[in-house]
Amino acid sequence: MNCSVSVRRCDDYDASEIEKILRKQLAELEIDLSDFAGKRIAVKPNLVVASKPDTASCTNPAIIEAVSRIAVSSGASVTIAESPGGPFTISLMKHNYKVNKVDEAAKNSGAVLNTDMGFRTMSAPNAKNSKNFNVINAIADADVIFNVCKLKTHTLTGMTNAVKNLFGVIPGTQKVEMHARFSNQQKFGDVLIDLCDMLCSSKRVISFCDAVVGMEGNGPSGGTPRKVGCLLVSENPYALDLAASQIICHDGEVPMVEEAKRRGLCPKEGEMRILGDDINSFRVKDYLHSDAKRGKIFSLLPPFLQPRPDVILSKCVGCGRCAENCPANAISISGGKAVIDRKGCIKCFCCQELCPIHAVDIKKNIIFKLIR
Repeated sequence: MNCSVSVRRCDDYDASEIEKILRKQLAELEIDLSDFAGKRIAVKPNLVVASKPDTASCTNPAIIEAVSRIAVSSGASVTIAESPGGPFTISLMKHNYKVNKVDEAAKNSGAVLNTDMGFRTMSAPNAKNSKNFNVINAIADADVIFNVCKLKTHTLTGMTNAVKNLFGVIPGTQKVEMHARFSNQQKFGDVLIDLCDMLCSSKRVISFCDAVVGMEGNGPSGGTPRKVGCLLVSENPYALDLAASQIICHDGEVPMVEEAKRRGLCPKEGEMRILGDDINSFRVKDYLHSDAKRGKIFSLLPPFLQPRPDVILSKCVGCGRCAENCPANAISISGGKAVIDRKGCIKCFCCQELCPIHAVDIKKNIIFKLIR
């Protein structure tokens, strides 16, 4: 797989300027847009929650618009498709599209929004952990995937970017089942590589990373925005993630990147070719990582010392989103508030990721704080 990654400076969310930069990056990577004429392209953003763009929880709509414009101009049939956590229904997706302003991005670019809530099973014969995956129809039927990810920290996997973004092709609450089957950080990272490898083996995948403003802290939805100021593009999602991990100084501790290296999918040191601007000019040495960055320490600590999700009762409104998406069925609603069964909790942090009002925090034992 091509080990080239294009990195270019981009300081603002102006769709027209972003389109110019992305076209330059595609040319640097020698990607001929005429190859996509008559093809079906699925633009797959990160829309993990219905959230306003300034929260940096999701791919910015200006990036989605610019990528979609490029896809439409190639003569392809273009659909913007995503399956966030929770029920995969047309009403919830329309709400998500509207809040994230993706409906405007589609209108301005000429792309269409996916309204097909169906899915089918795709085979992954070379996978190590799961030999098949249920994938939403818009992705399964596409010839090409434009994987439009957002650079963010992630409480379970350390970082979410190109590889992790493809987890959004799994329909709705079926993600819960996968979290239950592959419940720890390493196993979950391994199966994400299985999924990514299956998609890259059956379709052409080009990844675009929104790193204009990333998210730091306990992402992917509970962290805070952090200016990075660049865009990354690559046909190799593993190489793109490696480059992104270097930018936020998260080297060597992202499970998906390390597993991709072991499988020979990700370039080794010195093999990755950076095009465009100097990647070192974008490094953020004090980028605040999530508590998952201490994953190796977690495994050595007894359960009562490990960080865990904790409900902020003063903020919780008892909507039940966390309970619906808990893989271990360890959350219930009592007295209008979410209650976590500590014995049943598998520390996947899905509740923290999907809470629409950020009413779930990461609680750390005082001894763990001293170890840090």
